[in-house]
Amino acid sequence: MIKAVVFDFDGLILDTETCEIESYRQLYALHGVAFPEELYLRRIGGRDSFDPYEDMRSRAAHLNLEHAALKDMRRGLFEERFRSEQARDGLAAYLEEAGRLGLRIGLASSSTQDWVVPLLARLGLREHFECIRTFDYAKRAKPDPELYQLVLAEFGIRPEEAIAFEDSPNGSLAAVRAGMHCVIVPNPTTAGMEFPGGIRRRLASMADISLERLIRDIESE
Repeated sequence: MIKAVVFDFDGLILDTETCEIESYRQLYALHGVAFPEELYLRRIGGRDSFDPYEDMRSRAAHLNLEHAALKDMRRGLFEERFRSEQARDGLAAYLEEAGRLGLRIGLASSSTQDWVVPLLARLGLREHFECIRTFDYAKRAKPDPELYQLVLAEFGIRPEEAIAFEDSPNGSLAAVRAGMHCVIVPNPTTAGMEFPGGIRRRLASMADISLERLIRDIESE
């Protein structure tokens, strides 16, 4: 029986990922450098060591680009896109429904507290989450299952008693490795990526099916 739902943050609750990749694409284009899409996509949902700024500098050494200047420019491009971003469709309804059903509600993110918590507060969603585990609490980021295991331990439940909601291959692999039911809701950036086996459902939007119906379908299989 499902007792908890655990949500990823970036790309799942708030589509920061599309804003991020578009800001990097624009930064590369402004400097006449080809954007390494495949390399960049590998980092989504985890904490890959690929550094786009250093990559740009190596590809355009003749321009003598400075890391700090590139970072400031990219942040500005990101903020232009991000300031109007809202929670993804159906997310707020899922949180309300989870509370009504008496489910424990957690969050597991490879990002840090100082990124996740203020944004949850901005969206008016912070109070829904009983347990938030970010990279500050972990030794290993996704696709390692540690972050999900930390939430499960806090709730004192078995993996099969929880559903993880993810948008990326790295995140969904972490949930599957943790032994949880995993439902993916890809965003425009991750929709074309290859996801691991073991996924229970793929949704285009959380608005497509009620949480109660989704849980009932999973429990009946």
